[in-house]
Amino acid sequence: MTGASIIVWTVRLALLCWTAAATLLFSRRAQSHFSIYRGLWTSGVLLFLAHVIAAFHYVHSWSHREAVLDTARQTEELIGWRFGEGLWFSYLFVVVWVLNVLSLWIAPERSRNRLYSTQHQILHAYLWFIAFNGAVIFENGVTRYPGILISLALCAMLAQRYKLRSR
Repeated sequence: MTGASIIVWTVRLALLCWTAAATLLFSRRAQSHFSIYRGLWTSGVLLFLAHVIAAFHYVHSWSHREAVLDTARQTEELIGWRFGEGLWFSYLFVVVWVLNVLSLWIAPERSRNRLYSTQHQILHAYLWFIAFNGAVIFENGVTRYPGILISLALCAMLAQRYKLRSR
């Protein structure tokens, strides 16, 4: 398997795990299937960490500077504005996700009770925003179209949930 394949497939599988966990969360089944939710969420973050490690190894030669320059180049190609500092949002994405997964393992009962808290919903919204940008805005072809479909499906599930909630 090539470095490019490892980079692509680890992020695709990470997003698939994230989608499955978000589906459980949005369908209000995450508490009753907590171990499945936690397993998917944990698998997703581990795969995403593998993606980050592979990207730094195969693309950026373990250089933060190279990663910032590459991010700036990609952003400029997409929107005409060099913004390599956007990489820090990706770092925050990793830190937030890892900390959340750790909380699910360190304090499972507390975490289970907070799955539907506003704080957890904001966390998922932030993670979705970063994942959407990575999979849809900055990607093309095979990754972009499933990213769009998954995003639309999750938005529909969320809208349905809030519609039922308001009744």
